[in-house]
Amino acid sequence: LKDLCLTLLLMRQKAPPEKEHEWWNRIASGSPESKFVFHKDHFENMNNLTVYGAVGEFMRGVLGMTDPIEHVDNVLPWVLSRMDENGMFEDFDHAMLYDLTTRCQLEQLLWYGYHGKYRGPLEDKLRTGGIQSLLMQSATFQIPYGGRSNQFVHNEALFISLCEFQAIRHKKEGNLLLAGMFKRCAHKTLQQLSRYLCTQNGPKHIKNLYPQDSLYG
Repeated sequence: LKDLCLTLLLMRQKAPPEKEHEWWNRIASGSPESKFVFHKDHFENMNNLTVYGAVGEFMRGVLGMTDPIEHVDNVLPWVLSRMDENGMFEDFDHAMLYDLTTRCQLEQLLWYGYHGKYRGPLEDKLRTGGIQSLLMQSATFQIPYGGRSNQFVHNEALFISLCEFQAIRHKKEGNLLLAGMFKRCAHKTLQQLSRYLCTQNGPKHIKNLYPQDSLYG
């Protein structure tokens, strides 16, 4: 839903009016409780998709379709309870990638103007988590995310986004040294990805670089 809202936000002036109207009506329909993994009284049933849903609902609010604050404020206590002392989000299957992608979603929540009662604690956790991410990155500007998403290029792409959010935050706070560190990491990570995105046979989504005709990997 967040991505659909972003698309509508960015493309609405380029679409025929009848198409924009159709998109608007479809995105605006329904309540968050009918769409998302959200159980206010049963936190054990919630996961990283709950965060995607909350950010998507907030983006509906950015477009003027709904007032999302109540829904977001209902979800964030659970989100904060799942973020550890390092500011990292711990999903129930302990997948490291879901820490990274969830923090990116939460950064977008702040970027588009969430100013509810949990903004301060959330920003503190994200600031701490950003430092932890810097410490986890290797000397070759790769990150240690394995499991189902191991070797996928989108791991580093998410990390680049996270670094950009952090660079802007620390610049606004006057810490230019830390802002520069995040900006450099984003730049160097993108350079590292270029070997997969600019190959002779077109961009690759997986880092193993097996020949396509091998049907392996």
